[in-house]
Amino acid sequence: RIQSSIITMSSIKRKHESLEDMTNTVENASAPQQDGPVVKKVAAANPFRRFMKHLEEFRQKFECAAMVQGLLRSSSNDDESDDEDDDDEDYLEMMKEDEAAKVTQQQLDNVRFVMITKNRANLILFFRKKLLGDQADSCLLMFDTSFGNTVYQYYQTWKRRFNKGKDWTQKFDLIFSLTWNLNEFDTWMVDNEEGEGMNQLVKDLAGAWKRVLRKTDAELGIDSEFTRPGIVCFLNKFKRSVESAYSEPPYRFRFE
Repeated sequence: RIQSSIITMSSIKRKHESLEDMTNTVENASAPQQDGPVVKKVAAANPFRRFMKHLEEFRQKFECAAMVQGLLRSSSNDDESDDEDDDDEDYLEMMKEDEAAKVTQQQLDNVRFVMITKNRANLILFFRKKLLGDQADSCLLMFDTSFGNTVYQYYQTWKRRFNKGKDWTQKFDLIFSLTWNLNEFDTWMVDNEEGEGMNQLVKDLAGAWKRVLRKTDAELGIDSEFTRPGIVCFLNKFKRSVESAYSEPPYRFRFE
């Protein structure tokens, strides 16, 4: 299962404030006890502090930010590594003071976020309710074969809406929000009664993503700094998850 989480505006603000306090502590502890330039120089040299400050400033233009990959414990590339243990998102959230000072720029370069607009946030919740039904607001979710069948049936409705659309910004929001939910609630991959139909769904969804990703960032209404690389990372992880699920014939998610 891919571990990914939406960070809301309030929670990312609280997280940033706590990390700000933490990195201040780290800097003050490691810097000589002098005023002015020395402390500022230490702050500027701290990659973790710079990253969190920039992320917080950048995401203020959006509803929230969704983390799709946290700090990598190893130096493996985010889009090529097959070792999910290298991807530790909780590590960023649960950072201790001494660890924050040791975070390298190489680790931070592999962190991936997708910026979430208000429309994307609303669509994520909308598709959650469509797929989960009465369970949508429940803390304890139960899944059986009927959920896989619901996914297949609702996809047909979603596909008609997606194909009818002409605005590529809206089409991006539609496909991202649906795929986010398919990733979050992934039992449909192995528990359904659709057989070849589910293989066609996976193939069709990959084809839709391929068409979307051919469009420019401006056409899709996304930023190139965080969201474009974040989406590619997310889809590579989704691909590995789908293709590792048992299916006859095997699923193939060729989105590139």
